[in-house]
Amino acid sequence: MPSARPEAPRSHRKGQYSCEFCRARKLRCDRPLPCTNCVSRGKKCHFGPLPGQRPSTLADHQLPGQHQQQHQQQQHEQQPVTAPLVSPSLRRLAADLERRVALSTSTSTAHQDEHHPSPSPRTHIDVGQSGSPSSSESPRLDQVKDVVAHLERVSMVQSSREPPIYVDDLVFQFERIRDIPGAPSFTVRNGKPARCVWLPFHNETRFILDKFITNVSYIHHVVHHPSLPATIDDLYRKIENQEPIEPGHLVLLLGIIANTVEVWSWHDEVEGDGSIFQSAIEANAQTPLWIKSAMDVIKSGENGPPLALETIQGIIILAFAVSNTEGVSLRYRSLISTGLLLSRELGLHRIDHESNAATANTIRAEEGRRVWWYLVATDW
Repeated sequence: MPSARPEAPRSHRKGQYSCEFCRARKLRCDRPLPCTNCVSRGKKCHFGPLPGQRPSTLADHQLPGQHQQQHQQQQHEQQPVTAPLVSPSLRRLAADLERRVALSTSTSTAHQDEHHPSPSPRTHIDVGQSGSPSSSESPRLDQVKDVVAHLERVSMVQSSREPPIYVDDLVFQFERIRDIPGAPSFTVRNGKPARCVWLPFHNETRFILDKFITNVSYIHHVVHHPSLPATIDDLYRKIENQEPIEPGHLVLLLGIIANTVEVWSWHDEVEGDGSIFQSAIEANAQTPLWIKSAMDVIKSGENGPPLALETIQGIIILAFAVSNTEGVSLRYRSLISTGLLLSRELGLHRIDHESNAATANTIRAEEGRRVWWYLVATDW
């Protein structure tokens, strides 16, 4: 009699023909492992719990990223909330950082103080309970505060609050315009070298100003012609009397001279009758000289160009001469950008706002409009 066929081992999935996800969602399960429904939805596919494992829940069918994010959120909620504490070591590090900044910005003071040398960058600083350095470091902290205040003034372009350029900062001298290229750029005043700004004689400047108004200024339309002679005369009077001058007036004058000599032609030779330049070539050759002189005056202020409408007018006129000699160079783009920046600081872009209705019909306001629209059209 043949032996009976051995009974096949029973599967642990007996009586369960769908995975847990398909059973929970009432879906038809095609029963591969994993099934098509779980693969398309990114779910875990299994048929019943493994030995020693809890039954599956809805959280088991979430995406791995969602489950991990929920777990981290639960851990964060369980952690006790504590107030931030500032340790004494952190205070010492902050004080040491302030001292290093002070040392890097006051090297000249350290060289002068030979009897009390400053501590090395690794020297420990005693910090009290309040977290502030000892009184011996207070002078250096004051220097840091001065540096911070200076940087804030520079970043906010608050040059309008700075005093004007005085004759102690720049030395002004007059010479015949034909002889200025051979004049020295620096002179000695009070035993120290000082930047020398050479200007033509008053009568030569008035002659150049007439040429500018007649032949050049119509291209820009940024200055008020009737008031220009009085402005230049007042500048010469203050320089001769060694009075404080408006730096913007000086930038405007140097820009006018640079632009005028750059476009000097043989027609001006006949009209000038040789009293200013012998030839147009001689006049054109002085253009780089006057451009450099104007740029030196613009950069002479510690906090950048002085904030005045005349400064922007001079920058526009100077940029015209630079573009004719160099093209759209880096210096030309820098001048236009500087003019736009100063114009915004002066509020020229809001000159027709209702808050300025009281001054909307003045000559000053019209000059501001022309300056702003010239710069905007140039930088378009």
